[in-house]
Amino acid sequence: NEYDVDDEDVDDDDDNDDEDSNKKRTWVVFIANVIPGELVTCRVFRNFKGHSEADLISIVEPSPYRVEEPKCSLFGTCGGCQYQHITLDHQREWKTKQVQDMMERIADIHYDDDDDDSNSDGSSSSSSSPSQLPSL
Repeated sequence: NEYDVDDEDVDDDDDNDDEDSNKKRTWVVFIANVIPGELVTCRVFRNFKGHSEADLISIVEPSPYRVEEPKCSLFGTCGGCQYQHITLDHQREWKTKQVQDMMERIADIHYDDDDDDSNSDGSSSSSSSPSQLPSL
Protein backbone atom coordinates (compact mmCIF):
# COMPACT_ATOMS: atom_id res chain seq x y z
CA ASN A 1 0.00 0.00 0.00
CA GLU A 2 1.16 3.52 -0.78
CA TYR A 3 0.46 6.45 1.54
CA ASP A 4 1.04 10.20 1.52
CA VAL A 5 2.48 11.12 4.93
CA ASP A 6 4.02 14.10 6.70
CA ASP A 7 5.14 14.73 10.27
CA GLU A 8 1.61 15.78 11.24
CA ASP A 9 -0.01 12.48 10.25
CA VAL A 10 0.54 10.95 13.69
CA ASP A 11 -2.74 10.55 15.57
CA ASP A 12 -3.60 9.51 19.11
CA ASP A 13 -4.93 5.99 19.47
CA ASP A 14 -8.75 6.24 19.38
CA ASP A 15 -9.05 3.57 22.08
CA ASN A 16 -7.24 5.82 24.57
CA ASP A 17 -9.69 8.71 25.02
CA ASP A 18 -9.81 8.51 28.84
CA GLU A 19 -9.05 11.99 30.25
CA ASP A 20 -7.24 10.48 33.25
CA SER A 21 -4.93 8.41 31.09
CA ASN A 22 -1.38 9.70 30.59
CA LYS A 23 -0.63 7.08 27.96
CA LYS A 24 -0.32 8.52 24.49
CA ARG A 25 0.01 5.97 21.73
CA THR A 26 1.25 6.99 18.30
CA TRP A 27 2.19 5.13 15.15
CA VAL A 28 5.67 5.66 13.76
CA VAL A 29 6.74 5.03 10.17
CA PHE A 30 10.47 4.90 9.43
CA ILE A 31 11.31 6.16 5.93
CA ALA A 32 14.96 6.60 4.92
CA ASN A 33 16.11 9.97 3.54
CA VAL A 34 13.00 11.91 4.58
CA ILE A 35 13.39 15.22 6.42
CA PRO A 36 10.83 16.06 9.14
CA GLY A 37 8.13 18.31 7.70
CA GLU A 38 8.25 16.89 4.18
CA LEU A 39 5.16 15.51 2.51
CA VAL A 40 6.10 12.22 0.86
CA THR A 41 4.55 9.19 -0.77
CA CYS A 42 5.78 5.95 0.74
CA ARG A 43 5.14 2.22 0.50
CA VAL A 44 4.99 0.27 3.76
CA PHE A 45 6.94 -2.97 3.44
CA ARG A 46 7.10 -4.16 7.07
CA ASN A 47 4.87 -3.75 10.13
CA PHE A 48 5.88 -4.26 13.74
CA LYS A 49 3.98 -3.93 17.03
CA GLY A 50 4.55 -0.17 17.39
CA HIS A 51 5.92 1.00 14.03
CA SER A 52 6.27 0.34 10.33
CA GLU A 53 9.10 0.61 7.83
CA ALA A 54 8.47 2.11 4.41
CA ASP A 55 10.27 2.88 1.16
CA LEU A 56 10.27 6.44 -0.14
CA ILE A 57 8.37 6.57 -3.44
CA SER A 58 8.39 10.33 -4.08
CA ILE A 59 8.76 13.69 -2.35
CA VAL A 60 5.53 15.65 -2.84
CA GLU A 61 6.60 18.77 -0.87
CA PRO A 62 10.34 18.99 -0.09
CA SER A 63 11.74 20.58 3.06
CA PRO A 64 13.47 23.96 2.70
CA TYR A 65 16.44 22.18 4.35
CA ARG A 66 16.79 19.62 1.53
CA VAL A 67 19.99 19.64 -0.55
CA GLU A 68 19.18 18.50 -4.08
CA GLU A 69 22.70 17.31 -4.99
CA PRO A 70 24.55 15.72 -2.04
CA LYS A 71 28.35 16.07 -2.40
CA CYS A 72 29.15 12.39 -1.94
CA SER A 73 28.67 10.29 -5.08
CA LEU A 74 27.92 7.27 -2.85
CA PHE A 75 25.08 9.00 -0.98
CA GLY A 76 22.24 6.55 -0.45
CA THR A 77 24.45 3.55 -1.18
CA CYS A 78 27.01 3.06 1.60
CA GLY A 79 25.20 4.69 4.54
CA GLY A 80 28.26 6.61 5.77
CA CYS A 81 26.93 10.00 4.71
CA GLN A 82 23.26 9.55 5.51
CA TYR A 83 22.61 13.25 6.25
CA GLN A 84 24.12 14.88 3.15
CA HIS A 85 20.65 15.58 1.74
CA ILE A 86 20.15 18.08 4.61
CA THR A 87 21.75 21.55 4.90
CA LEU A 88 24.72 21.66 7.29
CA ASP A 89 23.04 23.94 9.86
CA HIS A 90 19.96 21.71 9.97
CA GLN A 91 22.16 18.59 10.23
CA ARG A 92 23.73 20.04 13.37
CA GLU A 93 20.33 20.87 14.89
CA TRP A 94 18.95 17.43 14.04
CA LYS A 95 21.98 15.52 15.36
CA THR A 96 21.95 17.55 18.59
CA LYS A 97 18.25 16.80 19.09
CA GLN A 98 18.80 13.08 18.40
CA VAL A 99 21.58 12.86 21.02
CA GLN A 100 19.50 14.79 23.56
CA ASP A 101 16.46 12.57 22.93
CA MET A 102 18.56 9.42 23.38
CA MET A 103 20.15 10.75 26.59
CA GLU A 104 16.70 11.56 27.99
CA ARG A 105 15.24 8.19 26.99
CA ILE A 106 18.20 5.99 27.96
CA ALA A 107 19.91 7.83 30.84
CA ASP A 108 17.12 10.15 32.08
CA ILE A 109 19.37 13.19 31.46
CA HIS A 110 17.30 16.21 30.43
CA TYR A 111 18.40 19.29 28.49
CA ASP A 112 16.99 22.80 28.26
CA ASP A 113 17.45 25.15 25.31
CA ASP A 114 19.72 27.21 27.61
CA ASP A 115 22.15 24.26 27.88
CA ASP A 116 23.59 24.95 24.40
CA ASP A 117 26.72 27.07 24.90
CA SER A 118 28.15 26.48 21.43
CA ASN A 119 28.51 29.13 18.74
CA SER A 120 27.34 28.64 15.16
CA ASP A 121 30.92 27.79 14.11
CA GLY A 122 30.89 24.84 16.54
CA SER A 123 33.21 26.41 19.12
CA SER A 124 32.23 26.69 22.76
CA SER A 125 31.59 30.08 24.37
CA SER A 126 32.66 28.86 27.80
CA SER A 127 35.69 27.09 29.20
CA SER A 128 33.68 24.12 30.46
CA SER A 129 32.33 21.54 28.05
CA PRO A 130 28.52 21.47 27.76
CA SER A 131 28.80 17.79 26.86
CA GLN A 132 30.19 16.60 30.19
CA LEU A 133 28.25 13.57 31.32
CA PRO A 134 27.86 12.21 34.84
CA SER A 135 29.87 9.09 35.56
CA LEU A 136 27.84 5.96 36.19
